[in-house]
Amino acid sequence: MTRKELPMTTIIDIDRFNLNAVQAGTKSSFSLRYTGPGTTISTLPVNVIKSTEPGPTLLIIAAVHGDEYEGVETIIRLFLALQPTDIRGALVLVPIAYMLSYDGVSRTTPEDGCNLAREFPGDPNGTITQRLAWHIQEKLIRHADFLLDLHSGGTNYAVPELVGYYHNDDDEVGRRSRAAAEAFGMEVVWGTRRQSPPAVQYRQLQSSAFHGCIPNASAADAFARRRRNTTVMAPTV
Repeated sequence: MTRKELPMTTIIDIDRFNLNAVQAGTKSSFSLRYTGPGTTISTLPVNVIKSTEPGPTLLIIAAVHGDEYEGVETIIRLFLALQPTDIRGALVLVPIAYMLSYDGVSRTTPEDGCNLAREFPGDPNGTITQRLAWHIQEKLIRHADFLLDLHSGGTNYAVPELVGYYHNDDDEVGRRSRAAAEAFGMEVVWGTRRQSPPAVQYRQLQSSAFHGCIPNASAADAFARRRRNTTVMAPTV
């Protein structure tokens, strides 16, 4: 499949989306609709590359904060570059986790003032941000073996190029997260005892979560530099 042959986007309600039902050997694009209180409607873009060979499921998310753009382009480039034959298992890519925040060029959401990174595991009956966190948790995180959460400094902060992880050598999630962080070979590796919200959910699921920070440079440069496009969410995010 070439760039000109990208799949058409399937638009469905998020409640109907089933990651496990995506056909093996395909690249698929979805726009998942969800609602908030009142009449607010938004969408969650999800791209899936699924191999015919069995393997783990890797979930990569960007733009949890709407003013962080490097991860968005990184995920778009990754989806364009990879084919089902390049991987084993499944690669699930979310280029813009929070469209309302992205449209508002803001770390928080204009509709309810919430920071999506602080709302996991979410609430199916809460504000629109809390509902989105719940959908991401139930529809994506719960079905993934590993989570990569891409962040950058956004419009207000400057951060070093780093990878962060949940540090706890007595815990299986902590050991797996540390091994993954060290495997990236970055100069700055940040271990924190504080788990970010998605990591807390992964602990409950006996899986592992992992976050990182892209520096304030173009996504093109970040993508080209030895996989240094990977980001981790620091404890201050």
